Amino acid sequence: MKETLILNPALSREGFQRQYLTFVKQFIEKYQLPIQVNGLCMLVNEISKNIWDHADGKGQISLEVVDETLNFEIKDYGTESYDLEKIRQKGSRLAGNHINHGHGICGGMIEGLAQGNKVKNFHVYTSRGFTYTGSIPFFRPG
Repeated sequence: MKETLILNPALSREGFQRQYLTFVKQFIEKYQLPIQVNGLCMLVNEISKNIWDHADGKGQISLEVVDETLNFEIKDYGTESYDLEKIRQKGSRLAGNHINHGHGICGGMIEGLAQGNKVKNFHVYTSRGFTYTGSIPFFRPG
């Protein structure tokens, strides 16, 4: 059970985020996954803001259920490579929305949300844009 959403950068920032969150909620409901939806949506929301602010809204989200695990991959279509440790130390050179510049990846918000929502094997790859991957184990009673 795998589904992918190619994002629509023509939407407003709020519409863009809503598109992401609706996809996640519908996927969880469709497959009746016993997962804390709000926590996962907070993580997805923060990543989607980064894609909107720093990658011109170009990216995709893929969700897949394997056994009793929800795997996700969220990536932008950036072509540059980045040194994640340097970004964490010095901050992003991309100003984004000027609201909470640098809090997501530089301030540890994204990693904190992943940890708080029991995401396993959470990784941020930066060899070509940003790609976030992780797994959320769940248990189906009965």
